[in-house]
Amino acid sequence: MKDNKPNLFIVGAARSGTTTLYHILNKHSDIFVSPIKESNFFSQDIIPNRFSKKYNDSLGFNEKSYFENYPLQKHQIAFVREKENYIKLFTDANKKSIIADFSTSYLYSDVAASNIYQFNQKAKIIILLRNPIERAFSHYKMALEMGFVKGCFLEEIDKDFRKLDKYWGVSELFIELGMYYKQVKSYKDIFPENQIKVILFDDFINTSQSTIISICNFLEIKKINIATIPRMNTSLIPKNKKLHYIISTLRGKGLIQSIFPNKLINKMKKYYFNTSSIYISINEQRYMYDYFKLDIVKLEKLIHCDLSRWKVNKN
Repeated sequence: MKDNKPNLFIVGAARSGTTTLYHILNKHSDIFVSPIKESNFFSQDIIPNRFSKKYNDSLGFNEKSYFENYPLQKHQIAFVREKENYIKLFTDANKKSIIADFSTSYLYSDVAASNIYQFNQKAKIIILLRNPIERAFSHYKMALEMGFVKGCFLEEIDKDFRKLDKYWGVSELFIELGMYYKQVKSYKDIFPENQIKVILFDDFINTSQSTIISICNFLEIKKINIATIPRMNTSLIPKNKKLHYIISTLRGKGLIQSIFPNKLINKMKKYYFNTSSIYISINEQRYMYDYFKLDIVKLEKLIHCDLSRWKVNKN
């Protein structure tokens, strides 16, 4: 019987196209993807018991009850902590040559790279990297929609950066998740160069077909064609940020659900979300660049790639 051990890990970064890549590769006949898009199993330094109630509620996951029902249902994000359960995610992968785990915490985690290597030394690693300023802004818009933040962009960036309790599921880590140098280096220090592929978000979006072909070549599987790249994880912007923050808090506590059914809540969304998006200004970009400029320079040398497109003219 074939060993159903995952041999491909798409490790992040968060808000950098991993969900889109998940849906594309899920259609490939040679690839099996976990029914939980992000199981986060190897990030053992991230402890769910420390999560804020609002973040934990947003996950909507109970490990024991999830694995009691078969077939396993699709789920976006979880923190699977039992190895026996993690292995169960891949029991239906018998005829696939590539078995994939997509978990964005693996890039940020201090222990995931070594844990993955101990689990499967021959595993291949794909790292998606987005301009850290754009990544942080995309993250901010998602946090607004989820009701995790209520202030303007730079206000929330600075407030989160100054927090004393910085931890996944407690703070947003807007800045920390974009400090890629140390994160990428943790994989390059452990895995052979030919087992790691770094992809820039802009290349993935703008030249998606050639990027997918390069991924297929990296994985040594047949090439696939994609007509258009699907848009995933787009964020809705609340018209009143502070009101939405309060509503989200009450919903997390169960008070909203006790008064209104989910069907009505979902219908009400169109009245307090804008149909248009918000955009980062050049002054905000310049402000954010000060956080990342030294890390970008170090990353350029590490991955042997010109990242001029990420740099902001301060004049």
